[in-house]
Amino acid sequence: DHGPIDGVGMGAMTMGFDIAGDVDLTGFSEGDTVAFEVKQGRDGSYRIMSICNTGTEGADCLDTRIARPGNPE
Repeated sequence: DHGPIDGVGMGAMTMGFDIAGDVDLTGFSEGDTVAFEVKQGRDGSYRIMSICNTGTEGADCLDTRIARPGNPE
């Protein structure tokens, strides 16, 4: 569950996401604190594209997994 996400006009809620086929969730447990990248598909559904455990990998762990302009993979 999460608090409000103002950038996409989403209120606080518990929600499920589809998972991209190459995302490995085997190292995660319920209650882990995570950061993740979500993309909305053409059908309107949201899919987790990348995820990391901020408790064990650090608060900026997602930055090393996502290619950003000027920061190639």
